[in-house]
Amino acid sequence: PFYASMPQWYLEDSDPEFDRDALLGLAQWCEQFSPLVGCEPEGIGPTGRQRCLDGTLFLDATPVVSLFGGERAWGRKLLSDLATLGYGHPGYGMRLAIAGSIGAAWGVAHLAESLLHDSDIRNFQSKESPAGSAAHRDHHGTEIDPPQPALFEQIGESFFWQISLGESGRQWLSQLPVAALRLPGEVLDKLGQLGVRTIAELERLGRSTLASRLGDIVPLRLGQFRGTVV
Repeated sequence: PFYASMPQWYLEDSDPEFDRDALLGLAQWCEQFSPLVGCEPEGIGPTGRQRCLDGTLFLDATPVVSLFGGERAWGRKLLSDLATLGYGHPGYGMRLAIAGSIGAAWGVAHLAESLLHDSDIRNFQSKESPAGSAAHRDHHGTEIDPPQPALFEQIGESFFWQISLGESGRQWLSQLPVAALRLPGEVLDKLGQLGVRTIAELERLGRSTLASRLGDIVPLRLGQFRGTVV
């Protein structure tokens, strides 16, 4: 391995198989927080084993959040326990997002941080529920959906997002950049040439227009983002 002496920097040769095994180990550890943990496959590595795309894990929290006292309590506990393993220290923060679909959760975890610099969007976010607002709760009385479009919390170096399942949350998600849809680079380049920057602008084009001009991948990813396509 190659090491360089620089303040707060540590460099070594890339080892994709080591990274894969480390992510697999983390996925197994996460099974205490979800009965179903997985990743988006990237392809088969040189050793014949499946590789995961971009180091992202997906957890199905629906069956277990009530055991932790709700979605926010579940997320806080997950990030807190990860911090004890060394995740979340300076320069190595985690990004956790709870949303109504795998596509939306990926987009928020990867791209919502860019919205923090927009004052109009930042005003939607709060750790506390506004007076008189009501959260969605399950039959046990456990909060399962925030009363606001999006709740944001920074825990150490990690960011935690919780997106409402209602129409307000849907509108909030529309403000994310089109890169939140997990589209190929060449498609993003075409959208940039068309002046389409956000998901809201993309949806105004209509699904038939999207497919004819950009291929089937765009309506597919948009459907996965909105939770209408698996």
